[in-house]
Amino acid sequence: MKNIWVIGLLLGCSFHSFGQKANDLAKNITASSMRSHLEILASDSLEGRETGMKGQKMAAEYIENQFKKIGLKPGAGDGTYQQSFPIVVEKPGGGKVNIEGNELTFIDDYFYLGSYPAQTISFKSLVFVGYGIEDNKWNDYSESIDLTDKLVVMLSGEPKSDNGKYLISGEDFPGEWSRDRFKKIKLAQQKGAKSVVIITEGYSQLINGYKRYLLRKQTRLAKENERKILPFFYVNDATVPGQLNEKLPKTIEKYLKKGKLKMEEVPTNTTLNITPDVKELNSENVLGLLEGTDKKDEIVVITGHYDHLGMDGDKIYNGADDDGSGTTTVLALAEAFAAAKDSGFAPRRSILFMTVSGEEKGLLGSEYYTDHPVYALENTVCNLNIDMVGRLDEKHADNPDYVYLIGSDKLSTELHQLSELANKESVNIELDYTYNDPKDPNRYYYRSDHYNFAKNNIPVIFYFNGTHDDYHKETDTVEKINFEKMETIGRLVFHTAWKVANREDRLKVDVENDFSNDR
Repeated sequence: MKNIWVIGLLLGCSFHSFGQKANDLAKNITASSMRSHLEILASDSLEGRETGMKGQKMAAEYIENQFKKIGLKPGAGDGTYQQSFPIVVEKPGGGKVNIEGNELTFIDDYFYLGSYPAQTISFKSLVFVGYGIEDNKWNDYSESIDLTDKLVVMLSGEPKSDNGKYLISGEDFPGEWSRDRFKKIKLAQQKGAKSVVIITEGYSQLINGYKRYLLRKQTRLAKENERKILPFFYVNDATVPGQLNEKLPKTIEKYLKKGKLKMEEVPTNTTLNITPDVKELNSENVLGLLEGTDKKDEIVVITGHYDHLGMDGDKIYNGADDDGSGTTTVLALAEAFAAAKDSGFAPRRSILFMTVSGEEKGLLGSEYYTDHPVYALENTVCNLNIDMVGRLDEKHADNPDYVYLIGSDKLSTELHQLSELANKESVNIELDYTYNDPKDPNRYYYRSDHYNFAKNNIPVIFYFNGTHDDYHKETDTVEKINFEKMETIGRLVFHTAWKVANREDRLKVDVENDFSNDR
């Protein structure tokens, strides 16, 4: 062992002195250095860092230069820092839906998420399948009917009992048939359906939440260009059912009243004409590796996404908090660990500092990495993901010394305990687990880049400050960032990573997690 601190440990160096050294090294993470990075990353010149666009590539170049400057090794393989991945950008509303000679209006009458290959599908009949659920507590498919090549119509959501609770979950909130938007669709597809129309309760309210997203161009990984799932559409419950078939509104009313479904094939004249307008581009993850000592083949991955929403006309969405704050924290952590190594205190395990792109488009960069890992996933010890840590939410308006932790106990009780200990021995701030609750409707556990690691059975922690009035707005700017808060959270992540990287045994995965309810 050439490394001085490893030798010291083997000779009986006290845990206290080792912990004190970590405290000293964490002081290399400073609010002032974070500010200098963020003022560049969230500047107007980077045009909002939209995935695949010029500003994102400028940000990637800046991050790469910082990794080079502090001496990190190229982490993307083949002597490079950037892992390129192919994406497809599609303009919205690429297609038409025509029912009985009436052409539906995109957004007002229907919408769809994602994309489909070009195709035209005509239907002469449809089958209404109620909620489209097949469960031991509720089965809409108890009657046998051939769905082969049919247009299947179903209701959104799940049935409720007379007391207002959902029948399947037995709770005030719905179960997996609502949480996983693909579950019903995949079931209908298995039964032979060619397309699905979802009559959506509260459509007008739902579309208000989706409208801005739907009017923007959509971006996805190129591998999804040929979607394996059948086309499915959300339609306006106030207008579309009567157009599909004049009997359908009465059928639905009867079904909801009695809870029984008589499956029958009914005539329709519906055409789906899907004509995607797509462009193929590339985006990049930026990876810098700090090599460990005696356990260097085991990898701790620290991530933050550096992409944001780009521009909308003259508006620039700078994304200072989302996620310029996380990206800046990754850079500060890289600097601190590089300084530790330079002073003879390299970690035992290697640390991969990775800023990913495409998070705002659906966690694309982290998905690509976990599908095409540079370092074997079985050697990846954990992922510490930092996404929005520079602001306060309404709940903590009077207390900046907090952070939301999500996922720390989902796969490894050791990681959770180690995280708690790291906080207690260092910054000692409030660790708020509100959004870690599986019943939390925000479902943040599924909404940032750590999730693609968790899906691969890799323990994760997601560090988050909650949302605020400037979330996803052009007003998310540098002057509103609390850099002292960022410094504190950065030091907490440092201490956690330090413990993970230097312990004798790698973290145990001892908690089973069900990932069937995917995003």
